[in-house]
Amino acid sequence: MNNRAMLVQLIGEYQIKQVKRDGESCFVLSSGKHTRMKYDFERLFQHISPRRQFAEAFAVMFARSSLSRFITVLVGPESTGLFLEELIQYHQPFQTKSVALAEKDGKGGFLLMASFVPRLSDRYLIVDDVLTTGRTLCGIRRALREGVGFKTGHDPDIVGGAVIVNRMPEHGALVPYVPEPLVSLLYDNEYPVYASNECPFCNHS
Repeated sequence: MNNRAMLVQLIGEYQIKQVKRDGESCFVLSSGKHTRMKYDFERLFQHISPRRQFAEAFAVMFARSSLSRFITVLVGPESTGLFLEELIQYHQPFQTKSVALAEKDGKGGFLLMASFVPRLSDRYLIVDDVLTTGRTLCGIRRALREGVGFKTGHDPDIVGGAVIVNRMPEHGALVPYVPEPLVSLLYDNEYPVYASNECPFCNHS
């Protein structure tokens, strides 16, 4: 089964799907972006079976990248906590890694959780479930630079980023400060994302 087929099967099974009300409704995503499709991975990962299937596919994808031998710490938002723990418990090449989570600071950014103790030798991979605007990846990168820099006096060694679903154009330019290289389990350009003032569903209604 390919990645897209797996995604469609799982989101259908757990009823995490687009909402249609007379064909005009849309979701509002981060940074005010609008779309007809929302991937609710935080809800999906409450279920063991899809969490494990996505973790397995993610681990296989990541093992093929040049990043796999460099990282020591996986860093992601709180919503990815169960997924990251699944990776380091059951899947190579993550079993020798540790996890650090970032929480929202109430000001549009992120803070590393206080329990995380960085080491000078750490090399970080920033992980997120869905890349739409790049805001979360950029925010966690900033939190790493501030948190690790404060505790160690040195900038963190960020070796790249990884996401489950990449909603940016496959060959488009990344938002500044999104970690590179960036690896993605699935590209999804089937459901476009609009700026709020360009959303056809909002304008139509």
